[in-house]
Amino acid sequence: MGYADPSISSQLDSMRETFAQAGAAPELMFEIAGEWPAIVSSIRLNSGAAQRPDLDLFDLFMPTRSVTLIELSGNRRKQFEYRAGIVAFVPPHERLAIKWDGVLEGMSLLIEPATLRKAAIELMHEEPDNLSWRIAFSDHAPAIAFLGLDIVSQVMTAYPCGPAHVELQMRALLAMLLRRYASSPNRDTAAVGMRSQHVQRTVRYIKANLRGALTIEGICEMNAVSMTHLNRLFRAELGTSVWSYVQRVRLHAAVEQLLAGAASIDAIAKDCGFHNRAHLTRVVRANYGIPPTVMRRQRAPQG
Repeated sequence: MGYADPSISSQLDSMRETFAQAGAAPELMFEIAGEWPAIVSSIRLNSGAAQRPDLDLFDLFMPTRSVTLIELSGNRRKQFEYRAGIVAFVPPHERLAIKWDGVLEGMSLLIEPATLRKAAIELMHEEPDNLSWRIAFSDHAPAIAFLGLDIVSQVMTAYPCGPAHVELQMRALLAMLLRRYASSPNRDTAAVGMRSQHVQRTVRYIKANLRGALTIEGICEMNAVSMTHLNRLFRAELGTSVWSYVQRVRLHAAVEQLLAGAASIDAIAKDCGFHNRAHLTRVVRANYGIPPTVMRRQRAPQG
C-alpha cells in the first residue's frame, strides 16, 4: 500500500529491511486513516538480534507471545520478560539494539508525532511544546496493551465494528499514552481526561497530602469506597492503579522542584513524600535514566 508522506514511506521501508535482516518474513502493514492516523504492523521473528532504525515515529509494541528480550544498548545488559499485558513504548529517534531467545511476536502501532501533538492539544488544551517522553521498554500496562491489540485487530480485519469505532479507540489510547509516558512542567499529564467524581476527589486529596503518610486505606476511607472499586476506576480512566498514580504525582512534583533549582535535593525528597534523598534518586534514575543532580544541571528531564 502507498503512504501520502514520502518520509514515512521511507522510514517504513527501513523498518522492513531491519526485520528482514533479522530473518522475518515480509511484514503486514496497514494504515489507520481518519482523525488519528497511524500504521499498524504485525511482527514475528525467530531467535536473533536487530537494531531499531532511526524513525521519526512513536512505536507502541504489544507482544502476543511470551519471550525473553535483552537490550544491548548502552553499557549494561538489561533483560526483560515479555508476556500478556506488557507493552514497549519508544519515542522517535531512539536507536535500540536488542536480541531475544525464542519467537518475538506481536503488534506495533507506529504513530506520527503530529498525531500525538494533535491529541495533546485537544486533550490537554495547550501547546505540547514542553512535553518530554520516556522510554518504556517493558511496562506492565494491561489497559494499553489490550486496547492497542483490539485496534490492530479491527484494522487488520477490515473494521468489523466500523472506522468510527476505531477512531474512538484511538482517541482513548492516545490519552492513555499521554497520561503514562509524557511529562510536562505545566500540567500533570496523568490527569488527562478524568470524569469520575471519586477519581477527581482522590487526585485532589493526593496532591494536597503528598508530604504526609499517604496510604491506600486512608485514601479509600476518605472516598468511602473499597480499594477494589477505586483501583478499578483509576485503571479505567487513568490506566494505572491508585498507588502507581501516587508515585507518579510525587515524581512529577519532585521534577518540577528540581528544575526550579531553589530547594536542596534532601528538602525536595521530604516535601514530595519520598523516604529520603536515596529513595528520590532511585526513582528519578529509574524513570529518566539520570540522577537528580544531573537533571538539575541539565535543566531538562531526559526521558
